[in-house]
Amino acid sequence: MHTTTTPRSSLLRCRERLRSRWERLHIDVRCALHAGEPARIRQYLHCGHKLAALGAIDEVAAQAQMLQTLLHTARDAELPNFWRSACLELTAVPLLRLRHLIGLHDPLAMQAIEAAVNTCARRLPLPRQHLGAHA
Repeated sequence: MHTTTTPRSSLLRCRERLRSRWERLHIDVRCALHAGEPARIRQYLHCGHKLAALGAIDEVAAQAQMLQTLLHTARDAELPNFWRSACLELTAVPLLRLRHLIGLHDPLAMQAIEAAVNTCARRLPLPRQHLGAHA
């Protein structure tokens, strides 16, 4: 039996594989499963961005989820400090996208998001040099 692959079915499979990878990377990041590979954090962010670009997920929701994952990870005292620091530094990526996506439309929500990032940074015994632009 021969099955025909249509562009639509191919796109759906691509989205499913990408979503699965994003979910696995979420666990990797949140649990620091590969703490010696901080590039996985960027891969997680890239997968979320690609999913949104493909229309598989809402971009605001994806960026908010990724920011929340990075913040939770940065606050987790059980994880290695360098991993926590990398997550805190990379909050700038979804934060910048959220500023672009909702900053003008909902400045109060954006202020709350930025306050959460800054509060996290103040509570961590980590370098905070990247927050100068956010303060």
